Amino acid sequence: MDPGQPPLVTFVCLLTAVVTLAFMARQFFGRTHDLLSYRNLFLLGFVHFQALSGFLSGLTGEPWRGQPFRSSTYYIFAVGLVLFAALFFWSYQRVKLARFVGHLFPSRSAPPTPGWIITGIVLSLVVGVASIAVVQTGHSFVSALAGQMVFGAFVFAIVLCTYLWVQSPANPFYMTLLVVLPPITIFLSTVGAHGRREMVGVLLGIIWGIYMFRWRYQQPRRTLLRFAVIGAMAFVVLMGYTAVRGVQKGRWGVEDTDVATVAKLRWQGLGRANMITQGLIPIVFTDCANCSLVTIDRWGNDEAKPHQPFFSIYYFLVNPVPRDWWPDKPVAMGKTLPLSLNRTEFNQITFGPGVIGHGWHEMGIFGIAYYGIIFGLLTRAMDDKLTRQARNPFFVAAAGSLLGHAVGMARGDIGVFMVNAVGALIVPFGILLTLGMLSGGGGREAAEAELEEMEAGGLWDEDYDDAELSFDEFAEYADDELEQAHQDEPVA
Repeated sequence: MDPGQPPLVTFVCLLTAVVTLAFMARQFFGRTHDLLSYRNLFLLGFVHFQALSGFLSGLTGEPWRGQPFRSSTYYIFAVGLVLFAALFFWSYQRVKLARFVGHLFPSRSAPPTPGWIITGIVLSLVVGVASIAVVQTGHSFVSALAGQMVFGAFVFAIVLCTYLWVQSPANPFYMTLLVVLPPITIFLSTVGAHGRREMVGVLLGIIWGIYMFRWRYQQPRRTLLRFAVIGAMAFVVLMGYTAVRGVQKGRWGVEDTDVATVAKLRWQGLGRANMITQGLIPIVFTDCANCSLVTIDRWGNDEAKPHQPFFSIYYFLVNPVPRDWWPDKPVAMGKTLPLSLNRTEFNQITFGPGVIGHGWHEMGIFGIAYYGIIFGLLTRAMDDKLTRQARNPFFVAAAGSLLGHAVGMARGDIGVFMVNAVGALIVPFGILLTLGMLSGGGGREAAEAELEEMEAGGLWDEDYDDAELSFDEFAEYADDELEQAHQDEPVA
């Protein structure tokens, strides 16, 4: 009989969460890292879906869905949790390849003038609505691609709207855009969807825009307080959606693409929903850690379920091939995992194996280490690029289109998320490059020039953002600069 999760494993899960969050807070208050960055957003997902999920699972003491685990499975999960976190931070700070990868993201865009910004908003909304129309056609491949484009297009528009408002808060037109567009985009981004990533992406897009264009350069305590207020408001909206998001075929007899009926049922259900049991609890108590435990328990210990090296990359590469052409095309791990439990009620759902589960499924403990290094490198690459383009609204908005994926990636399915992330980038970077060519460019250079002016004027002194420095080198760098400044002072 499964004795349940050992107390030591539960403690390791809690300790990993506390240490990770404390490190992030220490760097933010010490002004050695942004509050919002790709690194921190990914780590929030990692803490929530893996570390805290494992801790809360250990507190219940009950086998998950009646699935007993080996004692060794729990300890492997704990070791994997610590190993992943350690290698993630090491890779983020030390792997120099991140700078080269960051250069691959295009940033040649139009100047940040109101005319070009509004043009970008209009284009993204037009493409987004057109993509929804394509989704309605039901074509297996084309509609799937269009569905991924919807997500990126609307978030891109939201961040650009936020930029306009931040630049001129009293402008009634910009205020109207920011008040009207978010509810519309939240609605459109959740049409035909059951997951929360779409809504999380839209809500984070608003916060991301305000932070990057204004709060980023203000005092940490003030920024954190404002972030807490607006974050709490966004969380309430997310709770409401969580409570009613289950309107789907098979549960209510309604097609996901029946927009009017789904919206009506969700709105009616909101008044009857219990915000605690149906909204808050499903968000806080996730089963991601248990899904990782199932993966560790099943794969690599059974000849019928051997490790599958680099499966997520393979799935990503072959995904564009229509299943009609290739009936035996690989199935995503999120679908394979519930099917492996051999229970009929799991045949129509997917599980998020988490980065620990994905790593183990592919290469055992080495796979967990591999993912720690890869995600550390990728988040550093994006953060480095954002450092140089932090005043470029087009690039910041394009980067903002992936925020939902950045948080959810730690939950998985990684292969599916990779496909969705690329699809989400098509519209933002397509518009960024198109407007850059039409305007003759200038957005990238203007962003770098503005940062130089801010630094010269003493409005931006966060030298830690220099990609040449790792964070543990910052203190030594600052001391050297201070000493040099004293040496350069004229003698009285």
